[in-house]
Amino acid sequence: MKRTISGFTVVELLIVIIVIAILATISIVAYNGIQARAENNKTISAVEAYVKAIQLYAIDNGQYPSTNTWPCIGDYGGVSGIVCGAIVDTVGSTCNYSGGAAVSSAFDAAVAQYLGKKPLISLQQTECDGDVYIGAFINRNDANPKALNILMFLKGDVVCPIVVGIQSTSRAQAGTTTRCIVNMPLLP
Repeated sequence: MKRTISGFTVVELLIVIIVIAILATISIVAYNGIQARAENNKTISAVEAYVKAIQLYAIDNGQYPSTNTWPCIGDYGGVSGIVCGAIVDTVGSTCNYSGGAAVSSAFDAAVAQYLGKKPLISLQQTECDGDVYIGAFINRNDANPKALNILMFLKGDVVCPIVVGIQSTSRAQAGTTTRCIVNMPLLP
Protein backbone atom coordinates (compact mmCIF):
# COMPACT_ATOMS: atom_id res chain seq x y z
CA MET A 1 0.00 0.00 0.00
CA LYS A 2 1.35 3.33 -1.06
CA ARG A 3 0.60 6.24 1.22
CA THR A 4 0.59 9.85 -0.07
CA ILE A 5 1.07 12.83 2.15
CA SER A 6 -0.79 15.92 1.09
CA GLY A 7 -0.15 19.50 2.17
CA PHE A 8 1.46 22.74 1.09
CA THR A 9 5.08 23.05 0.19
CA VAL A 10 7.28 25.75 1.70
CA VAL A 11 7.33 27.61 -1.61
CA GLU A 12 3.54 27.64 -1.82
CA LEU A 13 3.27 28.96 1.73
CA LEU A 14 5.81 31.72 1.01
CA ILE A 15 3.89 32.79 -2.08
CA VAL A 16 0.64 33.03 -0.10
CA ILE A 17 2.34 35.04 2.69
CA ILE A 18 3.89 37.45 0.17
CA VAL A 19 0.55 37.98 -1.61
CA ILE A 20 -1.18 38.68 1.73
CA ALA A 21 1.58 41.14 2.71
CA ILE A 22 1.25 43.00 -0.60
CA LEU A 23 -2.55 43.24 -0.26
CA ALA A 24 -2.22 44.46 3.35
CA THR A 25 0.26 47.16 2.32
CA ILE A 26 -2.00 48.38 -0.48
CA SER A 27 -4.97 48.50 1.91
CA ILE A 28 -3.08 50.48 4.56
CA VAL A 29 -1.82 53.03 2.05
CA ALA A 30 -5.29 53.44 0.55
CA TYR A 31 -6.85 53.85 4.03
CA ASN A 32 -4.34 56.52 5.05
CA GLY A 33 -5.06 58.47 1.86
CA ILE A 34 -8.81 58.27 2.38
CA GLN A 35 -8.46 59.34 6.02
CA ALA A 36 -6.29 62.37 5.10
CA ARG A 37 -8.77 63.44 2.40
CA ALA A 38 -11.67 63.18 4.86
CA GLU A 39 -9.82 65.32 7.42
CA ASN A 40 -8.88 67.84 4.72
CA ASN A 41 -12.53 68.05 3.65
CA LYS A 42 -13.55 68.74 7.25
CA THR A 43 -11.15 71.72 7.35
CA ILE A 44 -12.26 72.97 3.92
CA SER A 45 -15.95 72.79 4.94
CA ALA A 46 -15.25 74.77 8.11
CA VAL A 47 -13.37 77.44 6.15
CA GLU A 48 -16.20 77.70 3.62
CA ALA A 49 -18.72 78.19 6.45
CA TYR A 50 -16.56 80.95 7.94
CA VAL A 51 -16.15 82.63 4.55
CA LYS A 52 -19.93 82.90 4.22
CA ALA A 53 -20.33 84.15 7.81
CA ILE A 54 -17.56 86.73 7.42
CA GLN A 55 -19.05 87.96 4.14
CA LEU A 56 -22.44 88.42 5.81
CA TYR A 57 -20.78 90.26 8.70
CA ALA A 58 -19.00 92.54 6.21
CA ILE A 59 -22.26 93.30 4.38
CA ASP A 60 -23.91 94.38 7.65
CA ASN A 61 -20.92 96.25 9.13
CA GLY A 62 -18.92 97.54 6.17
CA GLN A 63 -15.74 95.90 7.45
CA TYR A 64 -14.44 92.53 8.53
CA PRO A 65 -14.72 91.52 12.20
CA SER A 66 -11.94 92.81 14.44
CA THR A 67 -9.53 90.17 15.61
CA ASN A 68 -6.63 91.89 17.45
CA THR A 69 -5.01 88.46 17.25
CA TRP A 70 -4.96 85.65 14.71
CA PRO A 71 -7.97 83.60 15.86
CA CYS A 72 -8.36 79.90 15.19
CA ILE A 73 -11.58 79.07 13.38
CA GLY A 74 -13.85 76.09 13.84
CA ASP A 75 -14.70 73.66 16.59
CA TYR A 76 -11.76 71.41 17.41
CA GLY A 77 -13.98 68.74 18.96
CA GLY A 78 -14.23 70.43 22.35
CA VAL A 79 -10.45 70.47 22.91
CA SER A 80 -9.79 73.42 25.21
CA GLY A 81 -6.84 75.76 24.88
CA ILE A 82 -6.38 74.79 21.24
CA VAL A 83 -3.58 76.37 19.28
CA CYS A 84 -3.79 76.27 15.50
CA GLY A 85 -1.37 77.26 12.79
CA ALA A 86 2.18 76.44 13.83
CA ILE A 87 1.79 74.27 16.93
CA VAL A 88 5.48 73.30 16.82
CA ASP A 89 7.50 76.24 15.52
CA THR A 90 11.18 75.44 15.76
CA VAL A 91 12.69 76.68 12.56
CA GLY A 92 10.19 78.96 10.85
CA SER A 93 9.10 77.36 7.59
CA THR A 94 7.83 78.24 4.16
CA CYS A 95 4.30 77.25 5.20
CA ASN A 96 3.49 79.96 7.72
CA TYR A 97 4.51 82.96 9.66
CA SER A 98 6.17 82.21 13.00
CA GLY A 99 4.07 81.09 15.90
CA GLY A 100 0.62 79.74 16.43
CA ALA A 101 -2.82 81.23 16.78
CA ALA A 102 -5.42 80.77 19.50
CA VAL A 103 -9.19 80.84 19.89
CA SER A 104 -10.61 84.38 20.16
CA SER A 105 -13.90 84.71 22.02
CA ALA A 106 -14.31 88.26 20.62
CA PHE A 107 -14.04 87.04 17.03
CA ASP A 108 -16.31 84.06 17.76
CA ALA A 109 -18.93 86.40 19.25
CA ALA A 110 -18.73 88.75 16.25
CA VAL A 111 -19.52 86.03 13.70
CA ALA A 112 -21.77 83.84 15.88
CA GLN A 113 -25.08 85.20 14.55
CA TYR A 114 -23.93 84.64 10.96
CA LEU A 115 -22.35 81.27 11.56
CA GLY A 116 -24.76 79.39 13.79
CA LYS A 117 -23.02 76.35 15.24
CA LYS A 118 -19.24 76.38 14.84
CA PRO A 119 -18.30 73.76 12.24
CA LEU A 120 -15.95 70.92 13.15
CA ILE A 121 -12.40 71.32 11.90
CA SER A 122 -9.71 68.69 11.68
CA LEU A 123 -7.14 68.02 14.41
CA GLN A 124 -4.91 66.41 11.76
CA GLN A 125 -1.29 67.48 12.08
CA THR A 126 0.96 68.16 9.10
CA GLU A 127 4.70 68.79 8.85
CA CYS A 128 6.48 71.49 6.88
CA ASP A 129 10.23 72.17 7.10
CA GLY A 130 10.38 70.68 10.61
CA ASP A 131 7.38 72.64 11.94
CA VAL A 132 3.97 71.10 12.71
CA TYR A 133 0.69 72.70 11.64
CA ILE A 134 -2.99 72.19 12.40
CA GLY A 135 -6.34 73.69 11.39
CA ALA A 136 -7.06 77.17 10.09
CA PHE A 137 -6.98 80.75 11.34
CA ILE A 138 -7.89 84.32 10.41
CA ASN A 139 -5.15 86.72 9.41
CA ARG A 140 -6.27 90.33 9.55
CA ASN A 141 -4.42 93.55 10.12
CA ASP A 142 -6.60 95.69 12.36
CA ALA A 143 -5.01 98.78 10.81
CA ASN A 144 -6.95 97.84 7.65
CA PRO A 145 -10.39 96.42 8.58
CA LYS A 146 -11.25 96.15 4.87
CA ALA A 147 -8.79 93.29 4.24
CA LEU A 148 -8.75 89.75 5.62
CA ASN A 149 -7.50 86.31 4.66
CA ILE A 150 -7.80 82.80 6.06
CA LEU A 151 -4.90 80.36 6.26
CA MET A 152 -5.67 76.63 6.31
CA PHE A 153 -3.32 73.67 6.50
CA LEU A 154 -4.12 70.49 4.56
CA LYS A 155 -2.28 67.19 4.62
CA GLY A 156 -0.52 66.06 1.46
CA ASP A 157 0.19 67.69 -1.87
CA VAL A 158 -3.36 68.81 -2.67
CA VAL A 159 -5.03 71.51 -4.73
CA CYS A 160 -6.46 74.38 -2.70
CA PRO A 161 -10.26 74.55 -2.93
CA ILE A 162 -12.09 77.17 -4.93
CA VAL A 163 -14.36 79.04 -2.53
CA VAL A 164 -17.30 80.93 -4.03
CA GLY A 165 -17.10 84.71 -3.62
CA ILE A 166 -13.37 84.73 -2.91
CA GLN A 167 -10.97 87.12 -4.57
CA SER A 168 -8.14 84.61 -4.83
CA THR A 169 -6.52 81.59 -3.24
CA SER A 170 -2.79 81.00 -3.06
CA ARG A 171 -0.93 77.80 -2.28
CA ALA A 172 2.41 76.70 -0.85
CA GLN A 173 3.46 73.09 -0.39
CA ALA A 174 6.35 71.57 1.52
CA GLY A 175 6.75 68.38 3.54
CA THR A 176 3.32 66.89 4.20
CA THR A 177 1.65 70.32 4.32
CA THR A 178 -0.25 72.31 1.75
CA ARG A 179 -0.97 75.83 3.03
CA CYS A 180 -3.88 77.56 1.35
CA ILE A 181 -4.47 81.27 1.81
CA VAL A 182 -8.04 82.33 1.05
CA ASN A 183 -8.00 86.07 0.27
CA MET A 184 -11.32 87.68 1.06
CA PRO A 185 -12.36 90.49 -1.31
CA LEU A 186 -10.94 93.89 -0.39
CA LEU A 187 -13.88 95.93 0.88
CA PRO A 188 -14.58 99.42 -0.54
